Amino acid sequence: MWIVAAALAVVLAAAVAAVLVTRREDDLADGPEVPAAGSPSPASCPATWDDTFVRPQRRGPLVPREPSEALLCTYAFTPERPLRLSATHRLAGDATRVAGYFNGLTTRRPEGTSCSLEGHTEHIVVLGYPDRAPAVVTDRQCAWDQAGGVRYLADLRTVTGFWALDRNAV
Repeated sequence: MWIVAAALAVVLAAAVAAVLVTRREDDLADGPEVPAAGSPSPASCPATWDDTFVRPQRRGPLVPREPSEALLCTYAFTPERPLRLSATHRLAGDATRVAGYFNGLTTRRPEGTSCSLEGHTEHIVVLGYPDRAPAVVTDRQCAWDQAGGVRYLADLRTVTGFWALDRNAV
């Protein structure tokens, strides 16, 4: 009898844990778009790139929709940290395609994924908006992050392709 009670307790605990995890993910999904509206400023590339990873804190859209401009910032690999800006590329086409690509990526880190640790050019995408602060999306090897939002499985060739550049462009 106690075996049945113990088994039932384990099943109940697993169900409660699943509900709590799902609820936590739902809470993240309801997060606001970032950056918040207000204080618009011109899009510009950060002077440096570092390899600090931001822990996912929200799931909603990675970036606000309908940016008016997009920059691709490149940082040539050197042994010194932080990496320094080596080139800025301004998108000549429709910046909403870039925002749509990032927002369409998965919020779940794929299991069994390994990240390349070899040195190469690093990238940041800055999306500018007429009515809010720019969104700065940083390439973190296995993910792209922006103010607590993280997306996985981006193809760097696709990202740099918006600017008609090779993935190692500088």
